[in-house]
Amino acid sequence: MIGQIYIESDTQLIYDTLLRQFIVTLTLNAAKTLLVCYLILMVFHESINRRIFSIANYLRDYSPKQPSNPLILVHKAWIMEKYDELNLLADEANKITRDVTQLYTNIKFEQERLSDFTHVSSDWLWETDANGRLTYCSESMLQALNINEFDKPLIFDVPQFKTLFSLHEAIRSTTDFTKCEESIIINGLTYYVLFHALAKFRHGDFIGYRGTSINITPLKSTLFELEQLNVTLEKTVAVRTLHLKQSMEKLQATQTQLIESEKLAALGALVAGVAHEVNTPLGIAITTASYVQDLTAELNAAFSNKTLNSADFKALVNQLEDGNTLLDKNLNRAAKLVNDFKQTSVDQVSEACTPFYVKQVLDALMTTLSSETKQVPVTPIIDGDDSIMMDSLPGVITQIVSNLVMNSIHHAFEDNDDPKISIHFFQNENNIVLEYRDNGSGVHHSLHKKIFEPFFTSRRGKGGSGLGLNLVFNLVKQKLCGQLHFESQPDQGITLTMIIPKNHQMKVE
Repeated sequence: MIGQIYIESDTQLIYDTLLRQFIVTLTLNAAKTLLVCYLILMVFHESINRRIFSIANYLRDYSPKQPSNPLILVHKAWIMEKYDELNLLADEANKITRDVTQLYTNIKFEQERLSDFTHVSSDWLWETDANGRLTYCSESMLQALNINEFDKPLIFDVPQFKTLFSLHEAIRSTTDFTKCEESIIINGLTYYVLFHALAKFRHGDFIGYRGTSINITPLKSTLFELEQLNVTLEKTVAVRTLHLKQSMEKLQATQTQLIESEKLAALGALVAGVAHEVNTPLGIAITTASYVQDLTAELNAAFSNKTLNSADFKALVNQLEDGNTLLDKNLNRAAKLVNDFKQTSVDQVSEACTPFYVKQVLDALMTTLSSETKQVPVTPIIDGDDSIMMDSLPGVITQIVSNLVMNSIHHAFEDNDDPKISIHFFQNENNIVLEYRDNGSGVHHSLHKKIFEPFFTSRRGKGGSGLGLNLVFNLVKQKLCGQLHFESQPDQGITLTMIIPKNHQMKVE
């Protein structure tokens, strides 16, 4: 035992102290709890409530007519994530509003476009319900029928439609219909309208029509005018046909006259050429005859004077024989020229169908053209079988070849030092093929179709009529019923091939 302890206590004091400590502890804990709750509520409000309210207010105030700027949520560091579910919700809200705005803009644009189309269109657009009540009319239809846009009249009650029985029957059928034509009187004027409509159904029940009405008044007016024109068309056609026939007759007469003029011109050239050719042998014959006459007088004088010896007699007789030979040769040459010219001229003028040797006719023609060919000079070469005969128009053949030779002389050999013309003919089954060639300046490809046109010539104002090759074309095609092929290249001459029936069949007019 080391001492004594004296303990004295006051229970009330203990209770009071404990109560005071409890209250202090409770107050402090309550304050801490309130502070923590406040902080939690503030964080929740800032991070969730306020942003949800922002999204709700944005959607509440949104209008596609006046779209606002995109929603952007406030971000506060330390209390919220940079990108969380609410940000995702805001992005989706922006996307939805953007899509709604675009959809509204598209719908508005389509409505405006449809409104413009219906406004400017002459057609009517209309829609009815299942009972036939007009639920929609385009502006042009409202104005034309004097219908208030807020009224919904039955289509049968529209005054202008009351007598459109075909339209009534079509509407009562509750099926699609097209080309329902009706005449409507509007403001005292008659209009022709074509109705089309589609029947609309929903779940198998008829719900109305959507249709158009097309104004075909101009078309009907044109149709009436056409019917009126058809009444007088036959008379008009008869008058114009008569005028055309008269014009064709004048044209044919003019063409015939031009062809005859061309023939006569060619014949005149032959006459001048033959006259020039005949003058030479006749001149030689006259000179020779005069020389023979002088020798005969000398022989008679020597015989009368008895001075004629055998040597002189023999010399004079030899000179007389030479003169007679020369005289006979030139007279025969002149006779052949005249005979060839006679045959050629008769053929060209008469155009009679007769049998003839092709080579003989062409040789005679070349003889008559010799005065022209010598001016170049060129000697046409005729190559073919002497025995080939034709039963055709020799005058047409000579006219064709004559024009071709003259065309070559006038156009082909201006800058050619070695001119050549060749005519080759042969028989191919029932046809005679006549090939004409020269080595002249040729014809450019662009002119191949023009050279046979009437009055086309490269020597306008230099004596060229432009009818030579056109006459050749017409004679081969029409007179001889043949075919003609033309080939040429610049500076390589021409090749003209004619395929002519051997036996000519006369056309019956």
